[in-house]
Amino acid sequence: MIKLPEVKRWTGDGFGDAGARLLTLVKRNDTAAIYRRTVESSGGFEGYEVFSIKMRHKGDQLPGGLVEADDREVYPSAGSFGRSASHVWNMAAAEAYFAECVVKQTVRTEEDAEAALTGSVVERRGRPRNKRNDVVLNIPEGIFAHEDFATLNNMSKPSSYLPLRALVDAGTIVATGTRPSGRGKPTNLFQKA
Repeated sequence: MIKLPEVKRWTGDGFGDAGARLLTLVKRNDTAAIYRRTVESSGGFEGYEVFSIKMRHKGDQLPGGLVEADDREVYPSAGSFGRSASHVWNMAAAEAYFAECVVKQTVRTEEDAEAALTGSVVERRGRPRNKRNDVVLNIPEGIFAHEDFATLNNMSKPSSYLPLRALVDAGTIVATGTRPSGRGKPTNLFQKA
């Protein structure tokens, strides 16, 4: 396996040496690293880059069917900053983010080990699932309009539309008619089924 270099030269856009930066390893373990970022030409300090170490697994097919492994650690791409990498200005913040990366990787390793034992799948992609409890909706007594339903449930009229439609579709409430609203379309009226 090829490890991350202790000093990495980065030219930014890749078109010249004018904006070259040197990234020097300050601290690392198996899961995270801290690099000090300086301007190559002047040595000016630009902060620290802290990230979770990722692996790239690549195997090359050789003649005769042999596979040559090319496993290597990779420096995070620009798109990784904000998710698994961060640029910070002082060492205290770098140490804090480093500790956070180590904890996240430890939890991930424990989840993977448990999933391997139980045969379950660990879901990590996308947004976390919403863990809200189901909301109990209040239904007004007698004949009511959409606006009355929204007011009773402490919701705005637009946000109460889908719950109202769900109650109609479930047969909990029924449409009983309309009443003129002055201008525009008439107001729909509902009541408990």
